[in-house]
Amino acid sequence: MNVTEVLAFIVDDMCPKKKLYAPQNYINKIHPGGSSKIRVLPDDESHRKIRVVLSSYPVGVFTDNITEVTWSFDSHDRLTDIHANRQDVFSM
Repeated sequence: MNVTEVLAFIVDDMCPKKKLYAPQNYINKIHPGGSSKIRVLPDDESHRKIRVVLSSYPVGVFTDNITEVTWSFDSHDRLTDIHANRQDVFSM
């Protein structure tokens, strides 16, 4: 799969309710005019990666549980890795 196919899957099939981060050049591939069904947040620091926060909820007074999936791509924008992570993070 390439980056365009992955982003289309995320936006059209997963329809994430939380945050979706991608480099601006990836966003432009699926939404050249800037319009989008969901908000894609630019994240040029995560070079060749797309991050999606699937869920986030409080599990304590100062702790949230976050579930996030990251898709990684090579220099030809081909999918190389998918990583899912769930963790408790300190929040205020």
